[in-house]
Amino acid sequence: MEWSRVEPDEELLRLAEKGALALIYPGEGSTELSTALADAGLSARLKGLVVLDGTWQEARKMFNKSPYLQNLPRIALEASEASRYNLRRNQKAEGLCTAECVVYVLQVLGQEVEADRLNGRLEEFIEGYASRK
Repeated sequence: MEWSRVEPDEELLRLAEKGALALIYPGEGSTELSTALADAGLSARLKGLVVLDGTWQEARKMFNKSPYLQNLPRIALEASEASRYNLRRNQKAEGLCTAECVVYVLQVLGQEVEADRLNGRLEEFIEGYASRK
């Protein structure tokens, strides 16, 4: 779904209202993904995860301008490695790019084939961009 401050997606609003979504967004009040999935109450009603695609500054603005996102349970990712995405300077030392976040989520969910496929495409993208310089 594409984010819009003035015209939020109806399905996104409906799922948020039902408590069926969680937001990948680190910080105070967030729960690590595996811990959140172990919570029977949350995992039973969870239908999707919202991943904000943008720099940390852009994601913060999207979050702050979207009241429906602020009420979602917040999920943090505890990645064991630093981001490999070096095409743009990370705002946070522990920050992952959007694709790395999705790879991590897929791995935690046991979807290794999809995680490996996306991870491979990310590597190709990074290497392809770096070879142009």
